[in-house]
Amino acid sequence: VQFGYSTVAAQADSIACGNCDACGSPKFSFFAEMPAAGSGYGFGAFTGCPLLHGYDFTSESTVVVVQPEAFMGALDLAVVDIGVDVHTIGDRAFKGTTGLNRLLGGSGLTSIGKEAFSESTLSGVFPLSNSLAFLGEDAFRGTRITTFHTGSTLTEIGAGAFEFSTLRVVSLGPNVAVIGTDAFRSCRQLETVEIQSTNLAEIGPGAFIDCIRLTTFELPQNSNALSILGPSAFANTPRLRTFDLG
Repeated sequence: VQFGYSTVAAQADSIACGNCDACGSPKFSFFAEMPAAGSGYGFGAFTGCPLLHGYDFTSESTVVVVQPEAFMGALDLAVVDIGVDVHTIGDRAFKGTTGLNRLLGGSGLTSIGKEAFSESTLSGVFPLSNSLAFLGEDAFRGTRITTFHTGSTLTEIGAGAFEFSTLRVVSLGPNVAVIGTDAFRSCRQLETVEIQSTNLAEIGPGAFIDCIRLTTFELPQNSNALSILGPSAFANTPRLRTFDLG
């Protein structure tokens, strides 16, 4: 896989090209790297950049945070390798990256912020991180991911986290206690919810509404924590045949 910062000349744009000093610099002729040393870089560093095609975080091991809006609206961004050192993806970091299709690495993630990948074209299986402790609202709203495993640490799935995505399989790890409002709303490809958690206490309003292909929702037999089942949590799930709350 190649990660490149294109050196092809582009028409000047005060909004798209005014946020970083990388364009035209020889050091960015192949690998895109962090503009300055440190554990992170500026808010919106590559926002709206029309030239960025790939980004390799593994070339700069000191980078552990993808700052808010760092790549928001970078329409040609297709592949990102966040390696094993990045632990935080900030709010709206990759929002609206309509060319994004692959995310590599990610085993060290502990936090995925609000709308982090919202309305991007990120697809396939999202990398598993057993360290993931925070998943923000609308984090994967409208994406094309097909499989997501919460790992062993996550306790709450944020409101609207996967709303309108093409998610097919989701696995809820042993510590998930809360599924937020509209968390899986209109995931019309969702067929399987694998549940390991015996601590699930709350399923928010509209959590699985309009999941028209969902066939089974079954908590482990020794589950007894569920105390809140929100209104319309499973509304319009016409194929749901097995429904067992433990």
